[in-house]
This record gives sequence, C-alpha cells and structure tokens, in this order.
Amino acid sequence: MAVKALTVANAKPFNTYVAVTPEAATAASDGFEASVDGDIIILINNTSADTNYDITMKYGNAMQGIADDLLEIAFGTEYVYKPDTGKMKSLSGTNKGKIKIIPENIAVKVKVIEL
Repeated sequence: MAVKALTVANAKPFNTYVAVTPEAATAASDGFEASVDGDIIILINNTSADTNYDITMKYGNAMQGIADDLLEIAFGTEYVYKPDTGKMKSLSGTNKGKIKIIPENIAVKVKVIEL
C-alpha cells in the first residue's frame, strides 16, 4: 500500500466557512502525510462503533521533534488536535515540508486544516 496524501483544507481567510471531510488511510500502517505551511489543526474521527483506537502524530526531523504524540481516540468520537508544526514537520529529506500521522486502524479518519 502507500501513504495517503491528505488534501489540506484552507481556512486562512477570515470569516470563511470551509467544508471538511475526514479521510481514511489507504492502510493503517502507512498512515497519512500532509504538506503544511504555518499553523494547522487536525480533525480526528474514530468511526468505529465499538472499539477505541490510537493515533500517533509522528515527530519531524527539526530540533523540536523529540517524541511522537500518542492519543487513544474513543469510538464514535471526534477530536481536534493543534500541533506544534515545528515539532511535527520534517525540514529535510523525502518528507520535507510534510507531517506524518499513523492511525492504529483505518476506522480513524483525519483532516488537516491550515489556519
């Protein structure tokens, strides 16, 4: 399988409504990646009807990228996560300018929104 490239929703303009639909990974182990520039929030939705799943926000290769963030997402719930993009974004290499997110299961859907 391959890493799912997320379409980033642009909510930068003031007083703008943006439709967002969380996306599923192609394969949970491959996860998601998104090209970001600036502040973002991440919408996380566990669509499972009966199982909690973890999601891992991978750290990038900048100085702030020390440890991954792990969160258990209760089934049937949505979360909003505001990451420090300096921690998550890769500054060099194959993933330059991107963040990486790994769900435990494809029931966990994600949408990245630039602010």
